[in-house]
Amino acid sequence: MDKPIKISYLRFQFLHRLYKESNSGNDSVVNSYDLGKNMELRPQETDQIVDYLTEEGLIDVFHGGGISITHKGIVEVETALSKPEDQTPHFPPVINIFNAQQIVNSSVKQGQDNSIQISHQDNNKIIWYIIVPIGVTVVGGIIVWWLTN
Repeated sequence: MDKPIKISYLRFQFLHRLYKESNSGNDSVVNSYDLGKNMELRPQETDQIVDYLTEEGLIDVFHGGGISITHKGIVEVETALSKPEDQTPHFPPVINIFNAQQIVNSSVKQGQDNSIQISHQDNNKIIWYIIVPIGVTVVGGIIVWWLTN
């Protein structure tokens, strides 16, 4: 993955985690460094992501490292999750498609915490989708997951 795409994904993951931490509302304040640490980001990386998200109007910043998601940030996350195959004005698609010519006796594991990997074959190509669900539960022995609340 090239660097600009990776940075965009990190920014989205950061904003998405803030969205989840604030229970989809803009009245909660979360410590940006704690959020970054949970993503295994260095403080400098966290600062860069916070600066970008602030400049784009997706988060508000408070003294001492506190941040909250703005209405614009909530809309951005919900748009990305409702149409994961489309990019938003600030982020690439949240579905990652991996196209391999041939994989024999090997496996590919890609994703993040709580992600689900799905694959299917299309015209002799195996396509993997990495999906980050909002919720997962087991109903009658079947795993059920959903992308929106």
